[in-house]
Amino acid sequence: LNTAKLNIPKLIHACERHYLWEHAIFLYTHYDEFDAAANAMMAHSPTAFAHDQFQMIMQKVSNSELYYRALQFYMDEQPLQLGSLLHTVAQKVDHARVVQQVRKSGHLALVLPYLKAVQQH
Repeated sequence: LNTAKLNIPKLIHACERHYLWEHAIFLYTHYDEFDAAANAMMAHSPTAFAHDQFQMIMQKVSNSELYYRALQFYMDEQPLQLGSLLHTVAQKVDHARVVQQVRKSGHLALVLPYLKAVQQH
C-alpha cells in the first residue's frame, strides 16, 4: 500500500460513511491510530473483529483505559479467548483491577492461567 499518495483520513471517513469497518480498521492501523482501530473493532465486532489482529492492535494502543474496555468486550463476546488477550496485555494492566473486573462478571475461572502467570512475577 503506497500511503504517501493517499489522503488516509478522508479515506477512513469514506469507509466509515459506507460501513466498511474492516477497511477502516486496516487504514487506522496503517495511519498509526491504534486506539481508534481498537474502538472501531469493538463497536462493530460482527463485521470487523478478528482476534489476532485485535491482539496486535492492543499491544500498540496508548490509552490504558482501552485495556479494560477490551477486557469487558472479551468477557461479553469472546470469553474463551479472554486468557489469550490477558497474556498479550499482562505487562500493561493493573492486575488487581483486572481481577476485580473479572470477578464482578463471574468469569474468574477463565483467567486462572493468567492469575498463576502474573503471581509468579
